[in-house]
Amino acid sequence: MMMTESPQTNLGLTAEDSFPAPKWYFQQMLWVQNPWHPENFAYNYPLALHMRGPLDRSALERSIQEIVRRHQPLRSVFRIMEGRLIQIVLPPQPQQLPVVDLSHVCDAGREAEALRLAVADANRPFDLSQGPLLRAKLWCLGPEDHLLLLTTHHIVSDNWSMAILLRELSLGYGALSAGQPSPLAEVSYPYGDFVRQQQKRFECKELEYLAFWKEQLAGRNGFHYVPPDHVQPESKTHHGAHERLTLDQSLTNALKTLSPKEKVSPFMILLTAFQCLLCRYSGQHDIGVASCVANRQSSQDERMVGHFSNHVIVRTSLADNSTLRDILRQVRQTALTVYSYQDLPFGSVVEKLETASDASRNNLFQMLLVLTESPKDKWSFPGLDVRPLPLDVGTTAFDLVVWLKLEEKLEIDLQYNSDLFEADTIRQMLADYGTVLGIMSKNPEAQVGELGIAMLQAESREHQRLKHAPQAYKGPRDSVESQLVKLWEAVLDKRPVGIEDDFFELGGTSLLAARLFTQIEEDFKLKIPLVTLVQAPTIKKLAKVIHLQGSPDAWHSLVTIQPGGVRPPLLCIHGESGNLLIYRSLARYMGPDQPIYGLQPQGLDGKQGPLTRIEDMAARYIKEIRVIQPEGPYFLAGYCMGGTIAFEMAQQLSGQGQRVDLLALLDTYNWRMMERTYLHDLYFNIQKVWFSCQHFLSMNSRKKLRALQARYHELSSESGLAKCNRRAACAYVPKMYSGRMLHVRPARQYTRYNRPEMAWDELVTGGLEVFCVPSYPAQLVEEPFVRDLAIKLRACITESTARENFIADRDARACEHQSVGFSPQPTAAPETLCGLPVA
Repeated sequence: MMMTESPQTNLGLTAEDSFPAPKWYFQQMLWVQNPWHPENFAYNYPLALHMRGPLDRSALERSIQEIVRRHQPLRSVFRIMEGRLIQIVLPPQPQQLPVVDLSHVCDAGREAEALRLAVADANRPFDLSQGPLLRAKLWCLGPEDHLLLLTTHHIVSDNWSMAILLRELSLGYGALSAGQPSPLAEVSYPYGDFVRQQQKRFECKELEYLAFWKEQLAGRNGFHYVPPDHVQPESKTHHGAHERLTLDQSLTNALKTLSPKEKVSPFMILLTAFQCLLCRYSGQHDIGVASCVANRQSSQDERMVGHFSNHVIVRTSLADNSTLRDILRQVRQTALTVYSYQDLPFGSVVEKLETASDASRNNLFQMLLVLTESPKDKWSFPGLDVRPLPLDVGTTAFDLVVWLKLEEKLEIDLQYNSDLFEADTIRQMLADYGTVLGIMSKNPEAQVGELGIAMLQAESREHQRLKHAPQAYKGPRDSVESQLVKLWEAVLDKRPVGIEDDFFELGGTSLLAARLFTQIEEDFKLKIPLVTLVQAPTIKKLAKVIHLQGSPDAWHSLVTIQPGGVRPPLLCIHGESGNLLIYRSLARYMGPDQPIYGLQPQGLDGKQGPLTRIEDMAARYIKEIRVIQPEGPYFLAGYCMGGTIAFEMAQQLSGQGQRVDLLALLDTYNWRMMERTYLHDLYFNIQKVWFSCQHFLSMNSRKKLRALQARYHELSSESGLAKCNRRAACAYVPKMYSGRMLHVRPARQYTRYNRPEMAWDELVTGGLEVFCVPSYPAQLVEEPFVRDLAIKLRACITESTARENFIADRDARACEHQSVGFSPQPTAAPETLCGLPVA
């Protein structure tokens, strides 16, 4: 359907052009309706450039403006009309280049801070209904040191487009900085004409295309071959990570030689090997893998910024007795046929064939294999040393994406959903892929059925190599380190232990850490908080802590559990024991981009008396957290009694005019309403033992025995600090809280905590969400349940941050539009946040 009416009368916008947007993605209307949805900014496309030398900021800003003027997609917005997504091209408007001065940051941390800010900016969601859809920001690290970030959205760009953008930016900057006009020729074939031409073509051929894809995808089972390590969360997540492998020169050359010999493209070789790998992994013989095609079929297309790339699925039938050469020929034939039908937008294929009841989960395929290619034109910025900067933004649009780059060596970048897969699984997949490629390069007559044995043999050889590889052992250098070596070897039952060996990598657990620190207290006459082992997990680092114990430094409740990261910090408050090691696994599952701090109780070092009131603890902890984070929003979480302290901290912070965007109580209740009699306590202790035994019996691994030992250790030993903390929690009288709260609780619960008066329903007026974890009591922060907890907390922080950035962007745009006389249509605010109504 072509646009026939004036876009001005329909939309209230002064538009240069408008047309129905191609349905590249099934979910793209959702992105327009919900800009803050995590899936929306998983499709952000950042380009970071480190620029050294005397930068002409004015020329850079004008170069960016010229690029936006030239290319319609970068000036587009999207609106929904009569159930269709309409792309509206706006006239060129002034676009400033914001500059952030980081010269006040210390030299050592300046570049890291710039990268942190760049990642945060790259993850800001685009409001596709308002634009602009090219964001530019410049960070000044020094007089001749800058970081430029250009971010677009995949709905208006692709990998090829970013290469065009970079080339045109360099040409424009070179001319404008020299006082010359832009050398770039006008775009004679705008993106709108391309879309209309495609739509006209499909009016005649759509039935033919749909018939092909219906046959190609007939009898499909979702094309899922690699079982995830973890169950898919209820809501699709987009937390991503990368593992990489570079093949050696000889193997890469062998693959390049194989290509002309077998009359196939390098991509066909790489795809064949990957499909063979999936066959061996899954035991299935019908293997469908998605790929991304450039879909630029004319010289005019190759010069335009815009979305052209499209997804296709190559489906291959493999038998155990098929040779790799047989499969390679089949892939060649199938791929060439698929390429003939590549330009029907994949979202339209999904829609027409009704292939996914829940399209947001990308159920049609699990794997995306992409051989990156882009224009080969060289670029340079006169007078500047400019280098693209890899920017890992911590998101992924799909479960598994294999990025292939074939130059001197083959580089394989396996991007994965870190909520579904463990890094070890991905590393093994990369190693197996390399093994299959090696077999294919040497012996194309090898049969598919033989690959499994070859992969096992390669894995065994690697394990043997690692087992017998000489380890860099470093012995103790003084008496403190010598004594610690003896303690570690005794507690861990391992010899020898070097001073740079990590306690947890050697098999250390919270229980073993408690035993170790008991021995340290006896031998060194020092009481050191257990959480010290997170910051000093080696003998070398722990010895420094012991050497410094005599220094006059004041006690600090705030400790770093996981440093760095680009997200707002999560503040975790201790339980009644004061042990912060319980949050170590949580930090690992939250991801390396999530900074986590812990708050430990006064008196843990034995030098000061403990605080006896929850209100006093909260006030002290607030004072300390505001040193690292003077202003909100704050994200608070507390396990057991720690939730009580977090609740009071939220009360006090709110009273100080500060925002608390997350208040998460982890298995925390209104202890003051708890009944305490001899019979109640007896039944409670019986349930403790019963639940611990049930949890133990549900485990398959013998390694989990330590978890049961730890539970009995907790039952048999209790410190005076823990008793003091429990009395404070039971004496605390909570007041009405006007904010929102997340209460995380186990699916099974002690009888004493299941009484209605111990819940929070009557004390929280801003919205209460109860999130159940399928665990027994006292195990929310233990394996394997801690992963569910981490996913929930991370989602809450992500949604809150996205909403804040979205509102800030909207307000900023409103100011800009007022200054140029543009009146955007009002955008509705999000109705929910972490499942809670927004006040």
